[in-house]
Amino acid sequence: MMERRQIEGTPIALERQTERTPTAGKYYLFQGDQVIGAYEDETAALGAYRRIRHEVWLGWLSSGDPKLRLIAARGLCQHEPESENREAVAVLWRQGTERDRIAVRTGLARLERLRRRAAAAEEERESASNATEAPSALSTTGSR
Repeated sequence: MMERRQIEGTPIALERQTERTPTAGKYYLFQGDQVIGAYEDETAALGAYRRIRHEVWLGWLSSGDPKLRLIAARGLCQHEPESENREAVAVLWRQGTERDRIAVRTGLARLERLRRRAAAAEEERESASNATEAPSALSTTGSR
């Protein structure tokens, strides 16, 4: 099955079993027509692709081109919401569409719910751990 992912606005692509991949089954990271990485494992290939994509988007956030800033902000907020990139959120809020602002509000609310659940689960684990610990030995003083 042919697979291709490309970072919008760049020549960076991750491909597998396309007309330009040299070996069937391997994942290839391209910059234009040049292979910049080859991977047997999908996890490693996706990790490399995501690291490059992240760096591209971070660079674009400070671009003078509003279109690139929006692409970067949308990408970071959509694909990496856990990073909570404040600059990306600010770009979407100031320069994005109403749909972008709704996505920002929804994403931030989702992250807050996840944080609350994680805190509650941690509190529950600590409570359970404390309940199962043996009571410490009471110190007694001898009577005379």
